[in-house]
Amino acid sequence: MVLNIPLNESKTKVLTVTGKRLSTRIGHDLVVVVNGKQLENVRCAKLLGLEIDDELTFIPHVDKICIRLSQRIGILKRIKCCLPLKHRLLYYNTMIRPIIDYVSVVWTSCDKHTLIHVLKLQKRAARVILDANRQANSVKLFNKLNWIPFSKQAKLTKCCIIYKHLQGHVPIYLKSLLKLTSEIHSHQTRHANFNIVRPVVKQQTEGGRTCLQ
Repeated sequence: MVLNIPLNESKTKVLTVTGKRLSTRIGHDLVVVVNGKQLENVRCAKLLGLEIDDELTFIPHVDKICIRLSQRIGILKRIKCCLPLKHRLLYYNTMIRPIIDYVSVVWTSCDKHTLIHVLKLQKRAARVILDANRQANSVKLFNKLNWIPFSKQAKLTKCCIIYKHLQGHVPIYLKSLLKLTSEIHSHQTRHANFNIVRPVVKQQTEGGRTCLQ
């Protein structure tokens, strides 16, 4: 089924994804003309709330997440004296946690140094909720709140996606992206029906990164 949806040239951008290794070898000034109008080249674009940059570092997305988290944690800090613990947790679960969790399976593939900024804000939220000082041990705070670091939660979400794939409960597009070892070759290995084949990435031509890392 083909939908003849008109293209809005003024809102359509050109984003050339190169990865770190190819950023100096590929230009970002491609000339793309649609209906007689040249489209604008950008280094970062938003797709369904996810900031995608040309090197897939997801740093612009994390930067915006940190700004939003800082603002909402600041509000919680100002109003916490009026809220009992259960309402502070309700505020966190409805106003803060969704920002961290949104498409985290994608953007948490960025480098660890970038993820530390978000983790620090999650720790700050825990201290605000429990009225703890800055020197309070974050592990003890997380245990008391029954939290885990957001990066580990993202890994659990990825595992859930793999489990659903093994059970045949994922959309068709994921079935085509996540293939079992038994679907690639006929070798009857012990875990052929359970192991997911990791996408092969040519480091010299494709940037050397995947969202499974």
